[in-house]
Amino acid sequence: MRRRTSCIALGIALVAVACGGKTSSDTPPTPGIGVNDETPSDTPDPNAINVGVVLSLSGPDAVLGTPSLQAAQLAAEQLNALGGIRGKRIKLLVHDDRSEPSETRAAIDRLASQGVVLGVGPTTSTQAAAALDFFRSGRVLYVSPTAGSSILDVPDAHPESYTPTILFRARLPDSYLATAVAQHATGPVESGARRCSAATIVVEDDAESRAFAERIVFLYKRLSLRIEGPMLLPPAASTASVMAVARAVIGKLAVDRQCHIVITGTRTTAAYARAVERATAELGLASNTFTTIATGLGVSSASVIAEARQNPAAPTSPSSIEGWTLVLPDLTPRTPEHAAFASAWTAKYPDTAPDGTASAAYDATLLLALATARTTSTEVAPLGDALFAISQGRLRQGPTDLVKLVDAAVRGDDVDYEGASGMMNFALNGGYTPNDVLLFAVENGTPVPKGKFESSHLGDE
Repeated sequence: MRRRTSCIALGIALVAVACGGKTSSDTPPTPGIGVNDETPSDTPDPNAINVGVVLSLSGPDAVLGTPSLQAAQLAAEQLNALGGIRGKRIKLLVHDDRSEPSETRAAIDRLASQGVVLGVGPTTSTQAAAALDFFRSGRVLYVSPTAGSSILDVPDAHPESYTPTILFRARLPDSYLATAVAQHATGPVESGARRCSAATIVVEDDAESRAFAERIVFLYKRLSLRIEGPMLLPPAASTASVMAVARAVIGKLAVDRQCHIVITGTRTTAAYARAVERATAELGLASNTFTTIATGLGVSSASVIAEARQNPAAPTSPSSIEGWTLVLPDLTPRTPEHAAFASAWTAKYPDTAPDGTASAAYDATLLLALATARTTSTEVAPLGDALFAISQGRLRQGPTDLVKLVDAAVRGDDVDYEGASGMMNFALNGGYTPNDVLLFAVENGTPVPKGKFESSHLGDE
């Protein structure tokens, strides 16, 4: 029988100092915490808490990796401004895996050989899977802000006891998001009929997306409803390849009037949306001929609308996903914790707004730091135990007082960590009890909220 943990909150704390640049006392930036420092270095410091950051900072997944790095740097700067953890500063050792799983593995291996066992990343589940044996062997302890696929679960998907030899994931499990998509697609409309009694599903051709699609197909078939596909989009596909898939799918939808379920990352979603728009026009169909429901790894409503503009260089250009429905996790909750994080982010990065990827990476970095505060051990197993315990406590600590949070962890208090991305309760397999899932309609280039799915209704079949 699966042992379920109680639904508790992941806590985090922010401070008003060191949010960017210099503090009011003109404290200089702490060196060695990332690629943007004045003295960047990938050499571990024996007098610091070394944290590897293995993310995609170039290639197609940089849209996720870059804000994750910025958030990790923000967290490290805030901690270092307070004196670090137990008198040791946080040093981030940044590695760009270039969106290539083989380079993800090589970077984690290199860091581990240097004695760096703590890390933030990897960016995607496919990249994480390339180093899964490192996590399961207890060689390293990582928290990924953006990997959530079931392919990363321990061999027993519902373990009876916790083990620290796992990859912790500060992101909504794909199974929850897939269930939300299926619930929306098969739910009733005003007439009482199902919204999508038949559907065609399109996914990126990687293990993570295929596992996501399998969950939706399973739920459709359990209701004895018709679903076709998945139609596969090759990773980094050419415009011609994407167009070929779009023409095949739209041709089918034009005949059957099926719904259209799309599971892709932000850039692939944008490329595919433009191809769908073109294919629809070629067949002389109205844009509302069929219903399109989209979701995917790291997709935020603002980012995908912007990427899918008919002219990406023109900020006011119409978006090709106009009329689509987006089903996305709520990683920017309306809480004091997230508001404090957003304020700190804006002070450091005034030209950008934080998304759910950033808030989850911020939480991942602080969680690792708090684990080192809770235990003086540098071994993976005790650090993993400390990390898990911080997500399982009873005393909620929030982002209004970082000093209080760190001190509580050092004392070994029963901390219940609540962060910028909302509630987080690490499950026995390294995933976590997620936040709610939000539903948006894209209207006039703007995501309009249309409802939500509570996480408590998404986890079990």
